[in-house]
Amino acid sequence: MSELGYILATAVGTIVLLTVFFALSVHFAEKYKCDKIIESFNAGRDGAIKLMRILIGSNAVLTNLFLPVFDGNKIVNYQYIDNLLITRSGIVVVRIREEAGVITVDDGETWHSCARLKSGGLRDTDFPNPVRNAQDGALVVNRLFERFQIEPPPIETLVVFTAQSTKLSAPVENVYRLESTAKYLRVMRRGNEISKKELEFYRKAILHMNAKKSVAESYNFKMLG
Repeated sequence: MSELGYILATAVGTIVLLTVFFALSVHFAEKYKCDKIIESFNAGRDGAIKLMRILIGSNAVLTNLFLPVFDGNKIVNYQYIDNLLITRSGIVVVRIREEAGVITVDDGETWHSCARLKSGGLRDTDFPNPVRNAQDGALVVNRLFERFQIEPPPIETLVVFTAQSTKLSAPVENVYRLESTAKYLRVMRRGNEISKKELEFYRKAILHMNAKKSVAESYNFKMLG
């Protein structure tokens, strides 16, 4: 091998090693941040949102949305959406819950949690069915796209429980604790159904349709009256 060939081969090898080192550094840094959140006793809503932003990207995680629900040309109310993710695989409407203990799941309007307190007693709590809540949000998003003649991307729902002690009475599709949520999001971000240009278009479209909290709550209260 000539001296020039040796220099070129060395340079290429160095670039490859640096690329691999950089990729591994990014991977382990991400894993460390995610594991720190997942291993928390109860990361809470803020921890779950932070996890989603690490794995999907800050700009792709939209929180506290109030999207209009139409009847004909009239807005009848605003639907609250906890979190909405815009990924390469599609849009994910997310509902975050902090209930701990055994979660009794049901197809009806209400789920139930039973958690043991430090005192030894039990705390029973009823809360709205989060799967239905996420599905309602997904339906609103889909109808808005159709109303404004925007080809809707694939839309999924996800329910995230943030407490380590949470245990479902029966498995439910796309209802996870944080560890499984991280695995789900890593799969979603590897998709190629949506281009980066389309991602930004959908993000801007949703933000354009979003109302301020004060406006939405005032309007909903007025319609109830």
